[in-house]
Amino acid sequence: AAGIAALLKSSIATTVSNMLLVIIGFLGLPIVALAATSFTASYLIPMLPFMMWLGILGGWLIAVVIAILAAPLWAVMHLHPNGDDLTGRGGNGYMMALSLLLRPALTIFGLIAALVLTELMGEFVNKIFFSVFFSGSSAGWGTGLVTILSVVFSMTVYTSAMVQLFRKTFSLMHVIPDQLMRWIGGGQEQM
Repeated sequence: AAGIAALLKSSIATTVSNMLLVIIGFLGLPIVALAATSFTASYLIPMLPFMMWLGILGGWLIAVVIAILAAPLWAVMHLHPNGDDLTGRGGNGYMMALSLLLRPALTIFGLIAALVLTELMGEFVNKIFFSVFFSGSSAGWGTGLVTILSVVFSMTVYTSAMVQLFRKTFSLMHVIPDQLMRWIGGGQEQM
């Protein structure tokens, strides 16, 4: 009886183990997809503005270093004999200096505009996304595996839309200074 109980116990354990492997193998891909989507929504999206801000700050600091290194040459260009006016050939340096001085304030205005637009557009996406996403499917949520795949796919599409929304709106932090400097005749390169 003890031998039969041990054999029965090991066969039940093997059966349960095999069933768990099949279930994990069957649901493994949706679970990994949901984990990647949740990582993106939880960590990447909230960090996008910070990472973009660091990139803008780094670009501005590099421009300041370049301006410090170019200042002696800029001063010499004022003495160039072929210059038509008081600034000689150093006139372009004034627009660069103006760009260096205005860029931090314009970046702050870009951040404020990005925060306002992200709130408006994020609310818009949140209000209509799922009704639009599921209005196209005749089966709705479906049953079984279709339900799981529908949830995974909808979360992936939603997260991708939010990443693009954040990237586009928070790019205003560098687009506003670049575009404004173009309007007044300076700043040919984007930072």
